[in-house]
Amino acid sequence: MINLSAAGLNPTEAHVYQVLLSKKEWKPADLAKNVGESRTNMYKILDKLTALELAIKFDKSNKIHYRATNPTRLVQLAQEHRAQLEQSQKELETSTQSLLVSYIKSHEQPGISYFQGKKEMQLVFEDMLNAKSTIYLLRSPYDNEFMGKVFYDNFKKKRAELGITTHIYSSDIPSANHNLTLDKIYRMKRTWLPKNAYDSAVEWNIYSDKIAIISYGDEATATVIQSQQIADSFRKILLML
Repeated sequence: MINLSAAGLNPTEAHVYQVLLSKKEWKPADLAKNVGESRTNMYKILDKLTALELAIKFDKSNKIHYRATNPTRLVQLAQEHRAQLEQSQKELETSTQSLLVSYIKSHEQPGISYFQGKKEMQLVFEDMLNAKSTIYLLRSPYDNEFMGKVFYDNFKKKRAELGITTHIYSSDIPSANHNLTLDKIYRMKRTWLPKNAYDSAVEWNIYSDKIAIISYGDEATATVIQSQQIADSFRKILLML
């Protein structure tokens, strides 16, 4: 039996549909007997297949019959099913953030999220934009090398368009921006550190009630800690610089 779960069918429904395909038309009683299901369950299954447009119900000689529709409908259902799952996941992620805030307040425990690989790490930057709060950034000299200059230019532009001010702590190296006009355009307030003061492959971002610790290079991971107390503490540490 072929697995049709991607189209939203459980094993029994998938079995019935495949048996339905084996003949031009079926009476429910004959189909129930063939697959070993009760008539009551068979009508429920056929109702679902009909609703999914995988089966057609019709009268013949004053008796109800069913026939299967073209299997290409399964591909359409799989696409619809995948879109629904993606939407549900987005809604769950949004709800989880709200629930996490409640959890932290009641349990006094920081929420910790992990991201691995360049694609997942980009979600952390999206979260910074969504927060729309001032960012305190301890820059790593390895950022452009890993994510690419184009990515960061686009990120800085979106960040500025959202009215987000960024306090950046950056080593005085060639890859750092030395154009004060450009910093103003990007709403960046820069504090220069000596050339070799911070040469780690790890970047720190403090925003809203979160700290994003982004590790470039071979590790390629990001850890986001959600805790107002911890975020405030790291903000104070950077302000001391």
